[in-house]
Amino acid sequence: MSLASLLLQTPPGQLSSVYADLLSLSSLSSSHSSPSFEAAAQAALRQHAEEQLLLVEAPAGDRAVVCKETRVEGNRYRHVRGETTFEVDLKSLKTSAPRPLRPNAWAEPLRKALHAQLDAYAQDHFADGAVVVVPLSLGIGRRRAAQPAQKKQKEKEKEALVVVVETTEESGETADEQKETQEEQTDAAEEMCEAEAKEDTPAAAAAAAAEPQASEEEEEEESQDDVDVDSETQGATRFVIHVVGNKYSLSNFWAGRWRATYTFDPAAPAPATLEASHQLLVHYFENGNVQLSVSSSRSLSLGTGNASASSSPASDAENVDALAARIAAALQAEEARFHASVERRVAELGEKAFKALRRNLPVSKQKINWDKVSNYKLSGELAK
Repeated sequence: MSLASLLLQTPPGQLSSVYADLLSLSSLSSSHSSPSFEAAAQAALRQHAEEQLLLVEAPAGDRAVVCKETRVEGNRYRHVRGETTFEVDLKSLKTSAPRPLRPNAWAEPLRKALHAQLDAYAQDHFADGAVVVVPLSLGIGRRRAAQPAQKKQKEKEKEALVVVVETTEESGETADEQKETQEEQTDAAEEMCEAEAKEDTPAAAAAAAAEPQASEEEEEEESQDDVDVDSETQGATRFVIHVVGNKYSLSNFWAGRWRATYTFDPAAPAPATLEASHQLLVHYFENGNVQLSVSSSRSLSLGTGNASASSSPASDAENVDALAARIAAALQAEEARFHASVERRVAELGEKAFKALRRNLPVSKQKINWDKVSNYKLSGELAK
């Protein structure tokens, strides 16, 4: 196991200290130099951030969730609520270099309705938590301005001219043949000059006056090159909902993280379902190192209602609100069920598992005072 892979086991809220310790170990190891560790650590840091649903502060000032569904490329992630993308320093979790994001128009109505339903839930149940609804569409691409037709034509003419010159040089023509070729090119140039002279007409002047406007439009298109586009589609789009809650008390030697992921596919056949998974991790490290890890996966039925899961969420505002309400209700019920099951497991752990580890009392049902164990032996001898 490499040192970088140990980052994946980092307890909640302790990434910076674990990274610093591993970096110190790598500098002491002869087989792992610091530069090689830092290079290998980037992939581990990215995987850790996406699996643990780490929270970062977006450049606009609100909270964003780092997950694999929002990654654009490299360390750039999208913030669907803020309609931006940004770079994330995976060590310090600081964000930078924001760019505007054009969202998926088909998925936006249901995404906004789900956020409206679930934001209040996250604020009521988590001291430091967030909810993110991510439409999984065809992907994200950088917007590229289309080249004007005139620019394309000029490039074609340049390419054709280069081909003619290269062909002439490589053909090995005789001097007479080259002379004839030059005369033909001269005649062609004279014809072009005559054509340009004919273009000095009112229509040509109007076309020339329109050229600056076309140039301005081209510059405007080029200025929008740095816009990330969430591919717009009229087909079905899956929705992934992440719920994350953190609670750290490192001064008291404990920390915990609650993670839940729900997936909804509007195009799935009836009955509509919501795929749910939970992960709970609690770390306690006073005079030791104890972790509680609980996970659960279930498929939830959304039941029946006025909103059809197979219909387009963008087609009817009433359908959108009804569908979002059903998803939010199923999500909150599942969160409560998982919470109750964890409480039962912890209670059983204390009442059964831990008690089973203890030594049973003797027949007298009294604890033995081991400092005076010799007295017990003496009393036994006297009884004889």
